[in-house]
Amino acid sequence: MNIRAYASISFAYLKHRKIRAWLTIIGIVIGIAAIFALISAGSGLENALNYQFSKMGTQHLVITPGMRVGYSAGLSLDKDMPSRVEKVKGVEYVIPIVVGNALVKYKKDENYLMVSGHDTSVYEKGLADLDIHPIQGRALKKHDRGVALLGYKAAKDAFDTEVTIRKKITVNGYEFKVIGILEKTGTQFDERVYLPIEEAREVLNKTDEISIIRVKVLDGFDVMEVTEKIKRELLRFYDENDFRVFSPSQLVSQLGTIISLVEFILAGIAAISLLVGGIGIMNAMFSSVLERTREIGVMKAVGATNKAVMLVFLLESGFLGMFGGVAGSFIGYGFSKLIEFIAKSYGFEFLLIKFDIWLFLFCIGFAFLVGVISGLIPARRAAKLNPVDALHYE
Repeated sequence: MNIRAYASISFAYLKHRKIRAWLTIIGIVIGIAAIFALISAGSGLENALNYQFSKMGTQHLVITPGMRVGYSAGLSLDKDMPSRVEKVKGVEYVIPIVVGNALVKYKKDENYLMVSGHDTSVYEKGLADLDIHPIQGRALKKHDRGVALLGYKAAKDAFDTEVTIRKKITVNGYEFKVIGILEKTGTQFDERVYLPIEEAREVLNKTDEISIIRVKVLDGFDVMEVTEKIKRELLRFYDENDFRVFSPSQLVSQLGTIISLVEFILAGIAAISLLVGGIGIMNAMFSSVLERTREIGVMKAVGATNKAVMLVFLLESGFLGMFGGVAGSFIGYGFSKLIEFIAKSYGFEFLLIKFDIWLFLFCIGFAFLVGVISGLIPARRAAKLNPVDALHYE
């Protein structure tokens, strides 16, 4: 007999005991579903982060208050820091930014939005370098006063009525004329109101503060080298805990490492279900050996070797694992798409979950291996049965 014949025998037995087979592999299904969903969601999240940070520009650096990354409430940068950064060789321009939440009103509707104040002398160039463009109106320009630029979602979704150019909004009681609406980027840029920096300081009551500094590195200069030069220059005037300089690629790398670590830990927890499923398969295979003792005796009586008998039972346990892997992969994919749907409903629109055929094949192969290992001991027991005793077994 060849391996196809052995597989046919194993598959026929499982086919006649469908309910038992599915109850046996439920642990495998749960484990594989969890692993597939976690890896798919993690991959989708990493791709979304890569996309969002790519919008920050490969030749850009960001300087934030020290201790933690991002816009830190209650923390700020020294107002003289931009002029010191501008002196560093390799820096093309510097954009100081003031950020804060404010009550924005449009007609009779109001909402709290993130307000971002920018140096208008370089803002238009900085926006173009990030490949972000207005879909209506224009960007902030030098000497602009009393005007506002809105992100896509701030204009479209923040109020009951869509905000358009030449309309008036109030920000913490100060009135501004909308001169432009930015295109949709899928990043935090979509949800903000942009003002000239001096007016933003007044509106947000941050007269001497800078929340963040965006730095454009000259083409031809290495971003990491310029990063180190900026750090050395700033350390002449500030403590190392007063600021942090990083590039988008650094942050993506750090976040990718964190995501991978979380995936590994959660996948390890999910693997407990595989262990439970493996034990279930082993228990089912022991029962199968007892039920088919006479059948094993007949097989040996007609010339089946120990190796052949063992292979039949190993294939049977492997098929149990494989079926669990297939079912678990599809369930896991469905769950990951549910995560994508929930994320998009909360505004995280660039989380895209794709069906990874290689992950699918890995899960099936891994589940098959778990099944084979789980059936190893019962299969060896079946192979060692004495044919005479087996034929007399009741």
